Amino acid sequence: MLKLNTANDEKTLYRKLLVNGELDKGKKFKVKNEEIVDASDIFIDHVNRKSNSIYLTVKKHVLKDQFKKQVHNPIYDRMIKQVVKEQQHPIFVFTMFKTKNHYYAYLALNAGIYDTGTIYRYSKKDKKMSGIGQTSNDEHVVAIREITTRQYRKILMFERHEDLFTCYNSFIESVETWTKKKN
Repeated sequence: MLKLNTANDEKTLYRKLLVNGELDKGKKFKVKNEEIVDASDIFIDHVNRKSNSIYLTVKKHVLKDQFKKQVHNPIYDRMIKQVVKEQQHPIFVFTMFKTKNHYYAYLALNAGIYDTGTIYRYSKKDKKMSGIGQTSNDEHVVAIREITTRQYRKILMFERHEDLFTCYNSFIESVETWTKKKN
């Protein structure tokens, strides 16, 4: 489950990240034990005049979580190094998330007005991040909450019941309209 803010923090949206990487409407949630580290301001972009390209370096920094508590985590360091190695645009937003079992990151580049943000999942086995989804250019991920398979099944059952209820109400309205016309 993702919590997204729109560009000017005008609106908070909740989304489910589907297996195919698409975002779907999600239910509201609160951050519980998840750790959130905003590292957007640690990158310095430089221009390589010979190749006319941009490269990144990292300034001296102290990472802090959402409670302003210092965080020392080698996985966050690896995630930051991967961004420096792979990106060739200035960084607009880079936020890292630690859930109970996994690490995630949200990266938005400052590369143009129509760019999307990318959601990454860190693989402890491969020791790298892989893209798992994208947001539109005016939505930024501010929280991630993992749900268990059991919780996901409950959500699906609830949504199916909502859909059935909506279909039933539509059917009743149709019958009422039909009977009113007949009388």
